[in-house]
Amino acid sequence: MAEIKLTFNTITPLWTGDAWQKNSEVRPSSLMGSLRFWFEVICYFSGVCKKFNRDLGRFEKEVNRKEFSECLLKKGNTFETKLKCLLEQNIPLPSIIFGTTNWKGLIRIKELKLIEDYCFGNKLNLPYAIGYKKNREFEYDIFNSKEEWNNKVTTYNGRDFKQKLRNAKKEYSFFFFSDPYFYGTFEVVFEVEEEIIMPIFYPLLTFMEKYGFWGGKWNIGYGRLKVLSLKEKNNAKDDWRRNKFIFQKLENSNLVKIEKKIFRIYRN
Repeated sequence: MAEIKLTFNTITPLWTGDAWQKNSEVRPSSLMGSLRFWFEVICYFSGVCKKFNRDLGRFEKEVNRKEFSECLLKKGNTFETKLKCLLEQNIPLPSIIFGTTNWKGLIRIKELKLIEDYCFGNKLNLPYAIGYKKNREFEYDIFNSKEEWNNKVTTYNGRDFKQKLRNAKKEYSFFFFSDPYFYGTFEVVFEVEEEIIMPIFYPLLTFMEKYGFWGGKWNIGYGRLKVLSLKEKNNAKDDWRRNKFIFQKLENSNLVKIEKKIFRIYRN
């Protein structure tokens, strides 16, 4: 596993709330979840990934640890043989790369550190909510506080607040800005299997910087990040951006046949 240190800066607020909807830290699990989600989208629409688990809502299958260990004993404990053993169990590519039960995956976050000028709060002075009027292009109302929004809703007819809100939603589409959010700069140290850095990891980072969203609240534009710098094995690297995923053929000649096999499994 190679260490890759990335310095991110927020373009729009970053929200990585926990199960209680509190956002007091940048959660590594949320960042990894975003990477996996967008990789699954890319993988699916490219035609490479087809074994979608509808019950789990993702591409995932548990690794049979006993079969995996027996397979490694027969074939040897190398990266190539690990891939072969996982493919023999029909483990989906996203699960191979990001992990599943009994398998850690090929991309992990080792460390996350907040740096320079950052805050958890409302540094951008965003309003509480915005209400876009339906069927009226570009018309909207801004509500700077919950009280302002409540007062607006109560002007509608209804026996109680819920009914008033239902009637208000006939005219408005409401979007609520979460506060606090993270805004600033932070570093993430990824551990990445060397064989997938060029064909998978760097193209995925490039996609995330151009189009993807990190964390939650994407519907209001949260989660756009810019990569300020990247260091691979403590060496600065400026030419890391890649616009093409290499699913069918890796640059390492020793993995060409294995990667073709991955591609063939998901094409059939």
